[in-house]
Parts: sequence; structure tokens; C-alpha cells
Amino acid sequence: MKNEIIHIIFHFSAPLIVTLFYILFFEVDVKNIFLIFIGAFFPDIDHLVYLKYKKNLKEFIKFNIFSDRFRKEFLIFHNVFSMFFLMFLTAIFSFFSIKLFLFSLSFLLHLIIDFIDDKFTIGTISHWKLGR
Repeated sequence: MKNEIIHIIFHFSAPLIVTLFYILFFEVDVKNIFLIFIGAFFPDIDHLVYLKYKKNLKEFIKFNIFSDRFRKEFLIFHNVFSMFFLMFLTAIFSFFSIKLFLFSLSFLLHLIIDFIDDKFTIGTISHWKLGR
């Protein structure tokens, strides 16, 4: 339970940190702040695969918060290829579009948090590899 709470706190603090960075260095636009939060939570859309195995939305949410079983499976966004691809995109977007940069940076931070959390909480990152 303690690990799940820490995980949730990190997931909410990451977009707040990106928002703070954005507010300090750029002219504030509410749409961009919205994009930061969308980018930070968008990676978990790949968990919807497991919705079909649950009876209702409440059970699905509970499963995603309190179970590590879904994290040990391959997920479309939660893998090393996605992380490296997003690092590349974030760097490219930083030159062309603040909106795309903020979205991809938030997305990338989410994946980094999950990667580190999997390493220390469930003790493995083997499910982050593409070819098993």
C-alpha cells in the first residue's frame, strides 16, 4: 500500500514540476498546462487492455493501483523503445513547438517514473524489453 501511494504521488508531482518549469520560463497559457497533464497521464492508456477482464470501472481502477501483475506484461507505451523514441522526440520538439515539447516531456517523465518504480518495487524491468 505504501509503495502504491508513493507511486501515485510521483505521478502527480511530475506534471506539477513540468508546469512550474513552464511557468517560470515561458509566457503562461492554460492550454499548455492542460497539455502537460494530458501528457503525464496519457501513457497509462495502454492499461485499458485490462479493462475487458474486469467487471466494472471501480474494479479496474483498484487493479491498476494495487496490483503489479499488469506491470509485468508488455504494454505498448511502457517499454525501452518508447522511452528512447520519446527522448528523441522531446529533443526535436524543443526546437519547433512548445506544445509538443511539454506533452512529450510529461509523457517521458511518466515512463521514467514507472521504469524506476518497477526496478525498485517489483524488482524487475525485464517487461520493458521488446524482444523477450
